[in-house]
Amino acid sequence: MTFIKRKTITAGAAVCLTIAAPILLTACKPQNAVPPAAHAENAWLDAKAKESGGDINRLSPDDQQQLRTKMGPQAEWILRNRAKMLEAGGQAHT
Repeated sequence: MTFIKRKTITAGAAVCLTIAAPILLTACKPQNAVPPAAHAENAWLDAKAKESGGDINRLSPDDQQQLRTKMGPQAEWILRNRAKMLEAGGQAHT
């Protein structure tokens, strides 16, 4: 498929229309849409931050491994800061 023209329109919610050859209109997702899997991951992280109070050592070994696999070397920092945000009344990412 050869693309002829790309036009992005923003009014309230982001909308993009792509005109392709042969003339085909495709509506795209809003640019700021968060996939459902990300909502589930954020909810899991919020739950673990509340459960541990931000201390990774309070989590089970399986949860520690899962957190480190998902978040990489900054997993402890992310958990600690997420717990601080939740304790301060910040919005949970759900």
